[in-house]
Amino acid sequence: MTRPKLEEIIGYYTTGMLAREFGISRKRIKSRIDRGLFPPPTLINKHGIRLFDIEWVERTTAILDCENGLITPMELQERFERIGEKYSVHQEV
Repeated sequence: MTRPKLEEIIGYYTTGMLAREFGISRKRIKSRIDRGLFPPPTLINKHGIRLFDIEWVERTTAILDCENGLITPMELQERFERIGEKYSVHQEV
């Protein structure tokens, strides 16, 4: 597989980086994305490499926290709302 150039990934995580961060395999991350259990990648480059931003990491961390019983489904929803507010772009008209 083609490795991404450094300038392509600045500000993003690769699947391998996330696998190390979350302690799960790259294959499992890809499978969970494909099945809709994790959000889709933030970006897929011209070589098909999936890239993820910090918002993706925060949402997926919340999902894993819920699966592991650290937060309730209601708390998951609340965390998603806070994450959405944190990263939304507000434009004045």
